[in-house]
Amino acid sequence: MPIRKTAATLTLGVDDSGFRVYLLLGRAIRLEIDRKGSTITKAPADDEIRMVCRAIVKGQFKEQLWLRNSEIRRALGILTLDNGSEIKLGYGNAAALLLPFGERTTVEYVYTPYDAP
Repeated sequence: MPIRKTAATLTLGVDDSGFRVYLLLGRAIRLEIDRKGSTITKAPADDEIRMVCRAIVKGQFKEQLWLRNSEIRRALGILTLDNGSEIKLGYGNAAALLLPFGERTTVEYVYTPYDAP
């Protein structure tokens, strides 16, 4: 958990076999990277995990959330890697937003680096 409230959180977990790494980025983006890698880039798994973590720590991540009754129903995250390429990561179901009842809200977060002043 970063000290700065304006920085994105980054949570990592590894399955018991060590084959898959689970990442939670910001408030809602979920990502799984297995030992083969190439989940979001063409890089091996270890490099891919480093690229994602580096982008989060540097504040190169923004996230848009769609909420229904204050509950996250859908999210879109944009991660900018050091080489300048943007990776779009999604979560959720847009159909859940079409339900006729409840308040709908959209919130956007532009995160800062972990070491921002």
